[in-house]
Amino acid sequence: MRVREASHSALDSGREMIKRLTPFLAILVVLLAAVALGAASPRTAGAQPSANLFFDNMENGINGWTTSVEGCTTPSEWHQVEGDSKSPTHSWTNSPYTAAGTGECLNHLVSPSFATPLGDPSIFLSFWEHHFTEGGALCNPPTNTPPCDFGQVYISKNGGAFTLAHDPNTRFEGGAAGAAYVRNTFPLQGLFTPGDTLRIRFTFSSDALLAIPLGGWWIDDVSVDTEGPTAVTLTSFAASARQKSVHLSWRTASELGVLGFDVWRSTGAKAVKVNRALVPAKAAGRAGGAAYRLVDRNLRPGTAYTYRLQVVSRDGSRAWRAATKVRLTR
Repeated sequence: MRVREASHSALDSGREMIKRLTPFLAILVVLLAAVALGAASPRTAGAQPSANLFFDNMENGINGWTTSVEGCTTPSEWHQVEGDSKSPTHSWTNSPYTAAGTGECLNHLVSPSFATPLGDPSIFLSFWEHHFTEGGALCNPPTNTPPCDFGQVYISKNGGAFTLAHDPNTRFEGGAAGAAYVRNTFPLQGLFTPGDTLRIRFTFSSDALLAIPLGGWWIDDVSVDTEGPTAVTLTSFAASARQKSVHLSWRTASELGVLGFDVWRSTGAKAVKVNRALVPAKAAGRAGGAAYRLVDRNLRPGTAYTYRLQVVSRDGSRAWRAATKVRLTR
């Protein structure tokens, strides 16, 4: 009897110990699983949403980026710099850049490749930048034609040729010394097939003449996601021609995180903002939408115009959301 009682007592003690250890064992299992998952799916430092396909905050050195030049008599000007960044301390820059000397100099900064998901053609490229170049009022006034020194963004799929990731009239030029970083977003729909492998290229073009002392282009926090950073659902964007004017209208279904809208008009290489002040979001911060109207006056009959809608979010980021074309009759 004493042996049996002792056995039962030992069993009871063992069961009690297991009960006490169970929560700790469960936590240990979760921690081990998380460590295993992190080891299987390494990412560049920086917390990112689950929809993220690529992200680099430039804090891990070169990290797979490559540089090259075309038409230049000097080596690549792209390099990493500390102390001028969006977050936390590093960015890529080509500052100070020099004049090409002869012809046109192209400085390329190319990302490592990344895969796109099958079945989802809607992805967005976002990056933070600021620039100071010979452009705008400093370049061939008053038309800025041909352009002088500017940056543009390209995409390559499956190791092929690079194509522009945005409207050709979009150029990162002009600016000011010490300007604040601005977030830019471009939808990549139509530039790839789901499942393709992509690379991003930032190209800075400088002409043969004057360069801005200590000027250049700074790039940081490059991200590719399946969701755009501005939480707006746009249902329509249209333009109708009248006599010497164009009537623009657009409608949204959701404006979470949206501050307002800008409308840009372009003819050839020249682009101007139609609205003098930001068009404020009527349903800012709400899931509901609103309707908008804007009139662009004093236009030239017989001219074709392209209009683009830009969404400005509360965090200062900007994203192109729609474009439409219209021609005024004579």
